[in-house]
Amino acid sequence: MLEAAAGLAAGGVRELILLGQNVNSYRDPAAGSGFPELLAAMAGLDGLLRIGFLTSHPKDASEDLFRTMAEESRVYRHLHLPLQSGSDRILAAMNRRYTAAVFSEKVVAARLRVADLSVTSDLIVGFPGETESDFQATLELLSAVRFDDLYAFKYSDRPGTRAQELGEKVAETVKAERLARVWALQDAISRAANRERLGSEAEVLFLRRSGRKNGWLVGKTGREQTVLVEGGPELIGRLGRVRIVSADRQLLYGRIA
Repeated sequence: MLEAAAGLAAGGVRELILLGQNVNSYRDPAAGSGFPELLAAMAGLDGLLRIGFLTSHPKDASEDLFRTMAEESRVYRHLHLPLQSGSDRILAAMNRRYTAAVFSEKVVAARLRVADLSVTSDLIVGFPGETESDFQATLELLSAVRFDDLYAFKYSDRPGTRAQELGEKVAETVKAERLARVWALQDAISRAANRERLGSEAEVLFLRRSGRKNGWLVGKTGREQTVLVEGGPELIGRLGRVRIVSADRQLLYGRIA
């Protein structure tokens, strides 16, 4: 993997995203080293400016991982950590092998170790057997943890899965109503978090031309937040200081500082 990454960097790639269903469970079968060591080695490659990864499982979101994220400036300060539910009963039914309290402790530990960390997550509403009380536990956890952003979905059966065989299916109307409540809460949290960025400066990697605004570029901050900046194509593939001047639910907007 390191050799492949070095080849990409030599060919002009400036941003590398490591993808996996549980990417931080990686272990080198020969050396026995784990994902934090791989991440640190890639951060030392010439040419790469930013390195990200997803998705992480809470069981493998370790102190070593957080330390690497804190020490390696090229690694995005962004942790995507799927929650799925804030109810311990539903988490057990999903076979997630952690509790809501353990999940929250992981987030706290990551934020303490990695300065200005962005934390995002995944959520499923309407899992079989989910009661209103279970759902309220999820809303309470969302309010407490305050993710920077969230990917939330209604549960749907998938052939061949254990969940498909579970009873107590949640009605589609109830799932839709619960998803709307999740989005209302998360929208408020995300807007507030983005407003806190106004007036600040960030080092941005300019990635490509914007498809929505002529003469603008799409970039990412060190927290892997997307920012639109007015600028020419000569900036693509370079880092630059940007002052954040406006924000909406999903995007930051800035100007060259």
